[in-house]
Amino acid sequence: MILRDSKFSIAWYGTASLQIKTNQGIVWIDPFVPLQGSSVHISKETFLTGKVILLTHGHMDHICSVPWIEDNKRMQIFCSKTPAKNLEKMGVDRKLITEIKPGDNFPVQGLQVQVLHGRHIKFDKTLVKKTLWNKRMIQYADNLPYIMYHHLNCPENGETVGYQVTYQKKTIVILGSLGLMYGIDYPSRIDLLVLPYQGNSDLLHPALQIVKTIQPKAILLDHFDDTFPPISDTVDTEEFVHVLRHFYPTIPVHRLQYGEEYDIL
Repeated sequence: MILRDSKFSIAWYGTASLQIKTNQGIVWIDPFVPLQGSSVHISKETFLTGKVILLTHGHMDHICSVPWIEDNKRMQIFCSKTPAKNLEKMGVDRKLITEIKPGDNFPVQGLQVQVLHGRHIKFDKTLVKKTLWNKRMIQYADNLPYIMYHHLNCPENGETVGYQVTYQKKTIVILGSLGLMYGIDYPSRIDLLVLPYQGNSDLLHPALQIVKTIQPKAILLDHFDDTFPPISDTVDTEEFVHVLRHFYPTIPVHRLQYGEEYDIL
């Protein structure tokens, strides 16, 4: 039964930072405070709402703002083994961290969450060369010590997960990176798929393969913006939108403004 006054929405706050909101509360996915020079202009205090954080993997841009958030407001954190260990090293209270793995299923803030197998997209040589041999490395040099330190100390370690989130018979799937594991049955015909569109010179083909596998009713793109320059950059999503419109004309693609909500229910 769906209550007439029920709320189930998702909002994007730059990079992979997502806020899920229901009548029961707020849940954050991969909250990250943008670095200096970012295209994202959001107050870091924005992330001090809610009581729960879900992390998809342990890379810098997915976990490194969590210690600051925890210093200002204690929240319950769900993540895999490696980010759990690194967050503890960063000073996060271990009692607040719950380790999760694919197949786990648990309730938070009125939501039912299932942990899915994920696979991180590979950074190819073309992208790495384009990123490193760029004048932006000089322009945003002040960010490099922070980025390099946390890049070396925050490995993904093959632990990327996704989340299937259900509320009042509506289901969304949030991927931590643009990849799926082979030989795994994924949910299909869901109400919304969140695709992180970043990390390789060829994003179109893996994205289309994921859409073919999951066949969602709608798509929300995230992670395509310039949140931690000079390593990040804004990705052109127009080709994906155009090609998807041709092959899957009934599946709309949403690109939200920062902080804009998309209502699922």
